[in-house]
Amino acid sequence: LINNNAVSFAGYGNNLFVSVQGTNFSNGVNLSTDGGASWSYTNFNAEAICSGGSNIFGAFNGESRITRSTDNGVSWQQIGMNNAGGWISVIASGSNVFASHYVMQRSTDGGVNWTILPGISSSLLKCLATNGSLVFAISDLTYLYRSTNNGDNWSPVTFPLVEINSIAINGNTVFAATKNNGIYISINGGETWNQTALAPQSVYSVVTYGNVVFASA
Repeated sequence: LINNNAVSFAGYGNNLFVSVQGTNFSNGVNLSTDGGASWSYTNFNAEAICSGGSNIFGAFNGESRITRSTDNGVSWQQIGMNNAGGWISVIASGSNVFASHYVMQRSTDGGVNWTILPGISSSLLKCLATNGSLVFAISDLTYLYRSTNNGDNWSPVTFPLVEINSIAINGNTVFAATKNNGIYISINGGETWNQTALAPQSVYSVVTYGNVVFASA
């Protein structure tokens, strides 16, 4: 995916999905079945994608739909939610699915039913990440929020005043991809942060897949 902005990743089984914007690949979702060595275009477009168990979810900015695939990306169906402003982030953990733009919504049944979460709203909510009951969200690109109870309550997180492009979680380790400042890492669930790699580059997306960390810079 050289010279393309990989803005969102998802993985299930041997398949890796990435949503890209660039010149060498078609914009939209591309698929690798060999751990990222080679890629092919899926003819499916989504600005944000994620995996939750065997489900793959796609979000579309400017369109009031979330789409789900239950067959590893072969086919896609719109699922029951609506937001006239569109969706820019979607993330899943088990049967919990979170989607955001101006508000945060959560589904606890794999995307069938949705409710608006209180306590967090913004002109721009993006860069969701979740692991178990731990959920992170970015407000207005630079403010980091954390929930430790699946989105029921939110609190601000102390983070350097830099623009955050993406968040990823692996256990208690959290990675933040930033504009012009590389990757920051927290090994205590977001309590403290250290700059680690790729500075002063802009990193557009970061994702963990097992013990492997992928970054698009």
